[in-house]
Amino acid sequence: MIRGLLLDLDDTLYEYAPCERAAREALFARTHALFGTPRETFEARFSAARKSVKDRCDTPSGHGRLLYVTELLHGLFEATGARDASPLAHARELEEAYWSAYLATMELRPFAHALLDEVRALGVKVAIVTDLTLDIQLQKLTRLDLFCRIDALVASEEVGADKPARAAFALGAARLGVPLEACAVVGDNVEKDGAGAEALGIPYFRARTLAVGEGLTLEEIFDEIVRRNAWTR
Repeated sequence: MIRGLLLDLDDTLYEYAPCERAAREALFARTHALFGTPRETFEARFSAARKSVKDRCDTPSGHGRLLYVTELLHGLFEATGARDASPLAHARELEEAYWSAYLATMELRPFAHALLDEVRALGVKVAIVTDLTLDIQLQKLTRLDLFCRIDALVASEEVGADKPARAAFALGAARLGVPLEACAVVGDNVEKDGAGAEALGIPYFRARTLAVGEGLTLEEIFDEIVRRNAWTR
């Protein structure tokens, strides 16, 4: 019987791509306004900054947009003619532009609230188990009105390793007070959510995304949980 859900957030409960596009556009607009940076230069420098941070930081901190922005600004020093680190004074401003646009664009997938409400009504506890840093994930949960619909939250920053590492799933189950073997994983990413569930020997339900088009809708996932637990919806 499934007694706990270890549920992914990004690209599972909402579509990631539109949010990322809006955020990146807002970041470009602000960078251009501050420094006159052409789009081609911005795109090349931002992609390089992101890769540099991820290559250097093989930990949850490698997701931090403030790190991307800071690396971007370092890359723009030469282009802006800066003789010192003055451009870094705008790092927080640029990060805020990015996340403000991202959060404003977020929309829950159909049946997201219903999935959480209905499984909890049936006695299944829910923990959001997500990569990225805790601060922004808390902001996302506020934006999507999820705190009253879940029982626990784990961000990979809290355990020092991204999924599919066991630590995040184990902490999620512990915070639910449910044995790991009585949990199931729900998420869009086979390499992270699926591999984590496989390593733990617990069920995995792949959430369908518009980009991939494979997996189950959230409503179908609920029906599968009901079927496995032999309840009548």
